[in-house]
Amino acid sequence: MSIIIYNFETYLPPNERNQDEISSWLAKIQSIITPELFDERLIQKFSVKKEKIAKRSFFNNDVGDFEFKNKDIFYKENQFSPRLGERSLFYQKTVDQIFEKFFADKTDPPEEILHVTCTGYTSPSAGQKIIPRNNWSEKTGITHLYHMGCYAAIPAIKVAKGMTDKNRIDVVHTEICANHFDIKAQTAEQTVVQTLFADGAIKYSLNPNYQDDQTTTGIKVITMKEVIIPESEDAMTWAFGDNNLEMTLHRTVPSLIKKSLKPYVEDLFKKSSMDFNKDKDNVIFAIHPGGPKIIDQIMELLELREEQVRFSKEVLQERGNMSSATLPHMWKKIIEDQNVVRGTKVFSVAFGPGLTIAGFIGEKR
Repeated sequence: MSIIIYNFETYLPPNERNQDEISSWLAKIQSIITPELFDERLIQKFSVKKEKIAKRSFFNNDVGDFEFKNKDIFYKENQFSPRLGERSLFYQKTVDQIFEKFFADKTDPPEEILHVTCTGYTSPSAGQKIIPRNNWSEKTGITHLYHMGCYAAIPAIKVAKGMTDKNRIDVVHTEICANHFDIKAQTAEQTVVQTLFADGAIKYSLNPNYQDDQTTTGIKVITMKEVIIPESEDAMTWAFGDNNLEMTLHRTVPSLIKKSLKPYVEDLFKKSSMDFNKDKDNVIFAIHPGGPKIIDQIMELLELREEQVRFSKEVLQERGNMSSATLPHMWKKIIEDQNVVRGTKVFSVAFGPGLTIAGFIGEKR
């Protein structure tokens, strides 16, 4: 028996903005806050360009709005810097709405819900509220998988894989990344963060007792692997600050990934009874787009063709980096693409604090 990923449903955040519009919005706010320090060249140099990300979507309606009127959190009293408590309240309200969207009209309960997020925490969680509301208390459990960052979809599969007493486990990702933008910050690092990350919400199902059949369309997971790169603990962090959750990205991250990734990939192929050099040309590579350069560097490192990474580039172009919700958006595309035939092998990988590399080799069913 194997575990299969299937049955996807997305929730598109309502505030969709093009990339140039958001960069202009950031520049305008920073010119208002500290006109004596503002240098638009910083945004022009370090923002992710529209050729890589065309648009992003947000649950926060303030993002990209030049009217600067009180709406959600950023414009209250024109301070542009809400406290963590205000951000948390917005997160709670938004995630409650997401769970209502995914489960309110459902009559067929899952046996377990895995809630995955790194962008907010409330207790009771949205899942703990929806289960009794739907009269599922005797049928559905909930497990929370929090604060792992962009690679968290892989541990979610690992957890579900051990739940062999259940046949349907629903995974819900609620990443409200814009909730933690520090729009006042005028640094290269924060310019990258605020022109790369977006909000994302997606639900899908896992069955750890899958037996190959012709009825379920999804990705069967063959082999999984997770490693922490030695001496990299400060390369990427995600921690509480005074007003928000703060991300740090050291410039060594790409080189650390580059140094460790090829041995990781080769070993995962071997454990899947595949030979990397012989078999890689027929494999789809669903790489988490930590940034446009990550995809390009991995393409070069592994000597991949453009079409092998097209799902990574498409999701980045259409949605930006949605943290842990990003890989599932790629899986959904792969499953729904009629040009990807049944039996096609899929290598999927993401990165996060640790510095962690987590991924799997699977097969489209």
